[in-house]
Amino acid sequence: MATSSQLLIETGIISLGRTALFLLSSQYLRRSLYQDLRHLSSSSAPLSAGYSRNADNYNELDELPAPATTPLTPSSANPFSKFAGGGNPNNRSWHSTIATWTFSLCFSESCTLFLLVLSQALGLFSERGRYLNWQISLGFLLSSILLIAPLQQCFLLTSKTSKGSGRRRLLSHLILTGLPYSVYLFVISHVPLPANMQHPEFSTSTLARLVVVGTIILGLLAGFGAVSAFFTYFQFSRARRETISEARILTSEQALSRVRNDLAQRQRQLDRTAANASESQGGFFSRMNPFSSESESSVIQREIQGLEALEYHMSRNLEYMQQRRAESLFAQTLQGKIFLWIGKIFALYCAFRVINSIINIVHPLTSSKSVSTPDLVAGLLTRVFSVFYPVSEKDIAAASRQFSLLLVGAIILSSVRRALRGVTGALKVTSRNTAASFLLLILAQLMGIYLLSTLIQMRTSFPSSNTNIEQINLFETLPQYHVFGPLWDGAFLASVAVTGFVRWFDEKVNGPGLD
Repeated sequence: MATSSQLLIETGIISLGRTALFLLSSQYLRRSLYQDLRHLSSSSAPLSAGYSRNADNYNELDELPAPATTPLTPSSANPFSKFAGGGNPNNRSWHSTIATWTFSLCFSESCTLFLLVLSQALGLFSERGRYLNWQISLGFLLSSILLIAPLQQCFLLTSKTSKGSGRRRLLSHLILTGLPYSVYLFVISHVPLPANMQHPEFSTSTLARLVVVGTIILGLLAGFGAVSAFFTYFQFSRARRETISEARILTSEQALSRVRNDLAQRQRQLDRTAANASESQGGFFSRMNPFSSESESSVIQREIQGLEALEYHMSRNLEYMQQRRAESLFAQTLQGKIFLWIGKIFALYCAFRVINSIINIVHPLTSSKSVSTPDLVAGLLTRVFSVFYPVSEKDIAAASRQFSLLLVGAIILSSVRRALRGVTGALKVTSRNTAASFLLLILAQLMGIYLLSTLIQMRTSFPSSNTNIEQINLFETLPQYHVFGPLWDGAFLASVAVTGFVRWFDEKVNGPGLD
């Protein structure tokens, strides 16, 4: 039995490790990942705004257009403007700092959980010390994923809907934030628990609800990544196999430049029409024909909308051709050929994973104490690994499940960038800092859910021991993995079916393009 002083010392040592991981993650985010997310959010920005600038110095990926509700006055003139998401996009705002802290907290606590599992296997620290810090890290991680990150996301999404100025705008913003957040809390508290879980505690039921939602999300992302990898490395369509020449890219760039010039010209014409209408307002001829200026403006606006749609389609095709040109040049090198073969092997594994999930759905495991069967590829990798690092026969299945989870993580990782680009495009977030903060919060949640799923799978490798009732096993606080296996397979197959149909239909209608 550990004494209070020993427990305090062990908690202090583990807390120092938490702090070090938190600081390392924060430094990495500030220097690298956050800037990448800002660039990713800008690449998915809508192209339908901001054409009043000169077409000669226009750059579609330079920065996002300013939101219509953002005042043109400096943020320093209003001390509350920073709460509405305004200000210079090049400066780090308060929400980017909090998003960085949230991600770092998820990372540090997830790593602490793994370190505590390792210390349990090695016999480091006392059982009470490990269990206390396990509960602390698990509580912080669940709070970050379920409470802190969603609250920030609701605050960011409602930043454009609040009206007024100063304290009044902040108050209305907080009220608007509370509405979707309350709905979210109600929904997450009513997520059905698996039928196999009987009378769970509050912490266990909360974790189980998170894992239910997380399993569905990870399954959907994995299905999206599997289909994307298969379409990327196996070019079935003739248009995808053709070589893009430099002259074709140059012709497309010139055509896109002409469309942008026409668009800027129409925008200036619309501004002049609006100015002339305001000057002639109240005159005799305007009273005799009040619809002349409005009809002219409507015609120009329809032309602008058509040019915007054409500009978006042409820029998407140009980006696709540039990407295909770069890929074809890279594929001619030795490094490119090796990378292509690795990609094809990975795509074949994705196809095999689909077949494996179908088998799991058609022939589910009937035993309640059974766990999911690892796929054949993961088992083969485990056998190869056991040649260099001996693994006992009884641990082969557990190690295969960990290899399978790592491969699933690779599939999910391959789809995250495309998914995040789609999220920013769907939400129409117009500030790069706001979009990057929102994406960072999503990444924090995905990382925490994936690492929790890894720990739940690891429970099968460390079965509970009943020889000593007083012995504390950290994995006893986690739900069993076999409860969530069929849920993941169902979400994965549903995502594969929907994504595959959408990709096939899109290429049939619009031709191949960027993912």
